[in-house]
Amino acid sequence: MFSKIFMPGDKPELLEQMMASGAHWICLDLEDTVTPANKIAARLSVQTLLADMDSFRRSRIIVRVNGLASGMIDADLRIALSAGDVLINVPMLESAEEVRELDGLLAGIEKDIGVQSPARLLLNIETPKGLRNAYAVASASTRAIGLQIGYADLLEPYGLARNNPDFIGHVQATVRLATAEAGIAAYDGVFAGLTDEEFFAQECMAARRLNFAGKSCFNAAQVAIVNRVFAPTEEEVRKAQRIVDAAAAQFQRGVGLFEIDGRIVDEPFVKGAELLLKRVQDFKQSQYGS
Repeated sequence: MFSKIFMPGDKPELLEQMMASGAHWICLDLEDTVTPANKIAARLSVQTLLADMDSFRRSRIIVRVNGLASGMIDADLRIALSAGDVLINVPMLESAEEVRELDGLLAGIEKDIGVQSPARLLLNIETPKGLRNAYAVASASTRAIGLQIGYADLLEPYGLARNNPDFIGHVQATVRLATAEAGIAAYDGVFAGLTDEEFFAQECMAARRLNFAGKSCFNAAQVAIVNRVFAPTEEEVRKAQRIVDAAAAQFQRGVGLFEIDGRIVDEPFVKGAELLLKRVQDFKQSQYGS
């Protein structure tokens, strides 16, 4: 996943616009972008949208549900699970215990409605406690494919500056190292400054340097920036392929440390090159990425 764009669940008329935005994923939102009075209407709207989609479109969908403490998550999950293999985004997670509770809830619903494949989860880190427990959250369920940063809830209630690159860098590094340890991906959160494209691009580049897998967006202009920044360059792909090819030959000869293009290469560098090539291949194999 490179780019993800939000669409309020109670605004089905926006779907075609979102699909044409260039985003790789469309997040049908039942949480923050929907007012309390419109929650039921949003759920019904998302149910209808998912039921009417073909598999091509559904493969690009994420459903963000309301949190565990909301009293709405059971109904939200049933809507998402009934559509088949859509990715489910769960907000405000703070501990392994909460993730295991979520896991059990999903298992029960899947059994109840006859879903065969376990749902995949994108888990949000958006509170100070959640950030402190990022690895515990990331590693508590085999359903998790990634952690996503939620900057608004993490920063705004505490008066923390959203435009402080040093602090944002600390958050990004903390989440990225947690996902590295857990063996899943990290996804960067949104930036609400819709006209400050220079800052947004700089934040994208900072996340890419930390090997984040993508970033969330609010509009098509941000989507274009994310797609440009996160897409591996041809030279990066060629370099990664040279490393992997050379490693295969060198390792077969019993050589674990060698030189390519003036740089020392050993197993950690080979793993990094393999990761980049895998993401490129996964992206090309998707219906919307080649």
